[in-house]
Amino acid sequence: MVDPVSIAVIAGSAGGAAGKLVEKAWGVGERWLDSYFRDHQPNAVATAKANSLDFLAQLAYKVKALEAAATDEATKERIRDALDDPDFSATLQDALIASARTSNSEKHDMLSRLVAERLRQPPETIVALAIPLATQAVSKLTPRQMRLLGLATFVKHIRPRPLPPNIDPQHFAQWYDQWLTSGLQPFAPLEPVHSPDLTHIQALSCVQTSIVGYFILEKVLSPNLDEPYTWDYQHFIEQTPLGPALNQCWESGLKLIMLTSVGQLIGVMVHDRLTGSPTEIDWETYAPAAPAAP
Repeated sequence: MVDPVSIAVIAGSAGGAAGKLVEKAWGVGERWLDSYFRDHQPNAVATAKANSLDFLAQLAYKVKALEAAATDEATKERIRDALDDPDFSATLQDALIASARTSNSEKHDMLSRLVAERLRQPPETIVALAIPLATQAVSKLTPRQMRLLGLATFVKHIRPRPLPPNIDPQHFAQWYDQWLTSGLQPFAPLEPVHSPDLTHIQALSCVQTSIVGYFILEKVLSPNLDEPYTWDYQHFIEQTPLGPALNQCWESGLKLIMLTSVGQLIGVMVHDRLTGSPTEIDWETYAPAAPAAP
């Protein structure tokens, strides 16, 4: 059995609405776990609850940060009344049970960020609707598959803001090479895409694979800026530390991947976790690049 003092410590450390949310979450969450693991061995149940406690501790930290950063009353209200929302409550239940089934702290971190992000998002947006699906998928992904989604998301969808940056245009090419390299570094070594991994993440609706065309890496990476901003793709691919490895990874199968909303959401979470840089999720105006002809 989980020591109730542990819950009190987590809630007290978070304080405010975040602490109250964690207390309420465990109040209903323990019943969810008892029901889900009703016919399992006592040791399995105890381990499951300990796993969920780690998830709740990470959730408390993220909700506390969300609460501190909130400038609009709507977000604060969503935190206070979170468990009155049936969609959030069901998402939390899925995440809590998923966290109980693994001791993997990385997955606990991912699940807690998804739940916290749901508090930030208004209902019926693309992100809000994708979060429950992503919560279910995370529990079924291997660490390598999550890193693949993170890499694909960085390469195909994450770009610096503002672009162009406030620098002398003659230094832009070097700056952009460095930006790409620093974004790729957390995913190094850049391994070839394994066919079983691709099949599995496709089964979880994280990606689709293009059967009629593929993306061209030069067009995907190009900053698409007018003069005087220029960038040398060939130099990046051939001369920078990770350019050649990215090209090999791309040709091995990364070029065939089209990320779904679920795959992008997980990919953003993985990217942010590895780089420590938060990414703004802006899908209402997002327009993906079209694949090239075969």
